Order: sequence, then C-alpha cells, then structure tokens
Amino acid sequence: TSIRVEMIYPAQFTSIWDNLPEPVNAEKPLTFEELNQDYGFMLYTTEFGKKHGGLLKVEGIHDYATVFLGGKYIGYLDRREAIDTIRLPESSVDNARLEILVEAMGRINYGPYIHDRKGITGNVTIDDQPLLQWQIYKLPMDHQFIYDLRSSRKSVNKPGIIFRGNFSLAYTGDTFFNLSAYKKGVVWVNGHNLGRYWDIGPQKLLYCPKSYIRPGLNEIIIFDLHMTDPEPLDAFPARN
Repeated sequence: TSIRVEMIYPAQFTSIWDNLPEPVNAEKPLTFEELNQDYGFMLYTTEFGKKHGGLLKVEGIHDYATVFLGGKYIGYLDRREAIDTIRLPESSVDNARLEILVEAMGRINYGPYIHDRKGITGNVTIDDQPLLQWQIYKLPMDHQFIYDLRSSRKSVNKPGIIFRGNFSLAYTGDTFFNLSAYKKGVVWVNGHNLGRYWDIGPQKLLYCPKSYIRPGLNEIIIFDLHMTDPEPLDAFPARN
C-alpha cells in the first residue's frame, strides 16, 4: 500500500518579523561564529540618520541575503553570483531602517575555504561610507525556534513569511513533497526539518521519511524568503 496525499493548501501563519528574539548590539556586523550560531539565518539591522539613497555594498556576504529599506523589499545579494552591491532608493522618511536577512547555505571545508565564516564577514557601506551601530538577531531556525512560532494574526505583505498547512493520512510511508511552486526557503513536517529548496534547482522535491509523519493529521511549515502568498503543493510516495 502506498501513501496518498491530496493537494495541500498552506496559508499565511506568521513571519520572521513577528518572531524576532532579543537583538545583540554591535558597532559592526558580526559573523555567525562570533555569535555562536552554527546554521540558519541572521538578521542585521541599522538605521540611517537622514534620508539617504545610494550604493549599498556588503563585503563578504555568506551566503545569500534579502535586503529591505523602510520595510520594503529592495533586492537580494548572492555569494554564488558575486552580487554584493545593491542600489538603495532614497528613503521617504528620516531614520529609515535597513534590514539584511542572511542565510547560511552550508559550509565549504577544504582548500582556501577551510574557515568558511557565515553571515556578513566584512564591512557594510553606503557610497563607501561605513554603516555602524547594528542590531543583530539570531535565527537558527532550530526545533525550539519552530516550536515557539506564534501567529501574526494579520496579513503580512513583507517577504519573510512562514506558511502553514495541514494534511491527513490514512497510513504512512516515505514521501516526497513537491516545492516547485515556491521560490527559496526551508520546510518542516511535524517539526522535522526536511531541508532547503530553490526554484533555480536542483532541489525542488524534499524527501520525508516515514518516521516523520503519522496517520491522521500532520503539519507542514514553509519559510519562503520571497513569496508573500502561498501556493498549493502536493506529495507523492517514494518508490522502492
């Protein structure tokens, strides 16, 4: 007998922005290692003292980041593509908040990368002027973090949203979840981390072992870096 799952229809549940821990204050950005975090995400925030646009440069972005100014998504930075600059529009308000949400995507442990630090590993500048006085939020996305998530109880339009859906099973088995309708993020089933997906490939199907799911009601949580509206997804049995 093989597992059979109907389409799953997740909904907005909460957002990173509504589940931030207490920040660490630092003059300059600190790496994951300096803050004793091994994996996950880290949010770096600071404020401009005046209305200001310009060229934002983030030295040593490890590995991928989404950038926001005044709560609005501006674009992304990507170590893989050597994208470490982005043009910021002039803010419409004084003291606009700059937010850089950084994802660690795995470590390289050979050759010149043997000490591969994560997060922002260098300086952050606007038109070559350093930005100082940062608040840094540790987001390991571990089991405890997911367990403690609380609903935003409102519709959120700022990327960084966590979707949640339920599905029911009459019996269980090894399963693949199809995330091809989503952009870039991480998936959990019943609190178990299934891994990352990315619409550029190759990882769009995530394997879920039988031991992670149960007869009856199950929960899937999707954290997507770019999407603000959920899409349906399906699951199908892993073939022997």
